[in-house]
Amino acid sequence: MEDFELKLTDFDLSRAFENPISETTGTEVYRAPEVREGQASLLEMADIYSLGILLFSLKARGRIPFSENRQKSTGLALYQKIFDKPLEFWNLHCRALNVGKDYFDDEFKELITQMLHPDPE
Repeated sequence: MEDFELKLTDFDLSRAFENPISETTGTEVYRAPEVREGQASLLEMADIYSLGILLFSLKARGRIPFSENRQKSTGLALYQKIFDKPLEFWNLHCRALNVGKDYFDDEFKELITQMLHPDPE
């Protein structure tokens, strides 16, 4: 474990050189809704969103925070529950993981909520 190195890469907006710029590849669940809808002007903020999804997934044993809503919701409405009904949002994931309500501590909840906020500034 002495040589352990953690490397994060971002291939969400990667594309083959010959493809038009409008064609993107990558895993959509990690892409900020603003990017999916072509509204993002600050891609750095979209990276914060993607990292928030990744951190949540690591803590939640691979679960994506908005997976249960993906078929019903699109775009910016996709993640509104974390802001409109935070208690319901976190309790839903605790039940899904079969863990106690304190599994996600307050600092983690605040960090993820800020990272996934549509206007993190």
